[in-house]
Amino acid sequence: MASELQILDGNHQRAAPGGLFAPLTVRLSTGGAPVAAAPVAFAINALGGTGSGFPEGDLVAAVLTKPDGIASAPALTAGPTPGKVTVAAAGDGAFASFTVWVADGQLLSGHAPGLASQEVNRSVR
Repeated sequence: MASELQILDGNHQRAAPGGLFAPLTVRLSTGGAPVAAAPVAFAINALGGTGSGFPEGDLVAAVLTKPDGIASAPALTAGPTPGKVTVAAAGDGAFASFTVWVADGQLLSGHAPGLASQEVNRSVR
């Protein structure tokens, strides 16, 4: 049976340059049952050029799922350059993709290019 990696929190958010994003959180399951103690990797696509990173400026972070199958990436810091940041999550053959933004003045005022304003501050569940 194939595993599923479901985004629980942290998708479609924004942070000011140098600020922290809310945790990027997923649930790993197989056949609806949580998968515990499984490695999940979170990888930032550096092609966006925002300079965002995990602790120590790393572009990749690995964590283990908790007994409930939930895994959260370490703190993601917004880089100095505004723009879109894509973070891929992978575990047990399953994949998910987060999109977050390093905000500029326009984004901080609640107008994200290509998004309805009500989507800017909400996480997808």
